[in-house]
Amino acid sequence: LASLGINQGLLSETASQLITISTDWKVGSTAYTTADALKGITGNVTLTRTIANIRNGNGWYIDGARCLHITGAVTNPGTSSDSTPWASSKGYIRSVVVDGTNASINSCAHLFEDCTDLETVDLSGLNTSAVTDMSDMFHYCPCLKSVDLGQIDTSKVVYVSAMFEACSLLESVDLSGLRSAPLTSMNYMFQGCSALKTVDLSGFNT
Repeated sequence: LASLGINQGLLSETASQLITISTDWKVGSTAYTTADALKGITGNVTLTRTIANIRNGNGWYIDGARCLHITGAVTNPGTSSDSTPWASSKGYIRSVVVDGTNASINSCAHLFEDCTDLETVDLSGLNTSAVTDMSDMFHYCPCLKSVDLGQIDTSKVVYVSAMFEACSLLESVDLSGLRSAPLTSMNYMFQGCSALKTVDLSGFNT
């Protein structure tokens, strides 16, 4: 499969985790289905493929490039990484962006926790005016190197404990634009961030 450029892990996802996936493959001008490919096409070939949205929900979707798009009002229970709207795909997400002007979220607690392949996050444009809890927001995102949350509203945030815990490659965090309510919990906020070089918390009300 690797020689064909087929992501075996993706193909092994359970049906409940996949919305649609293209089965059209090309070797030269000849089209094959995924089933054909699995029968063992060999040789030096060039394949092209189109993957539709892998998973979606109310106010969000994950595309074939492993990017999570937040497009509307998202409800996050905020109790654990297994309760987030995209929990079953959290290890698949590589980047996060906000699309449109109607994107919002009620809680950021555990929002991207255990997103083990997450590399980049751009939350500018996300309405977080109702958010009070950002604890464990990026807990155990070992591929994340920098975070800039200066463009989101944190005026009501009071909990940030373990927000970046175990982000072992995290080098810089810019929270300078944040204006929070008096924080009541910052425990383990940067626990295990062994590569951290710069942090700007000048906006925090402690």
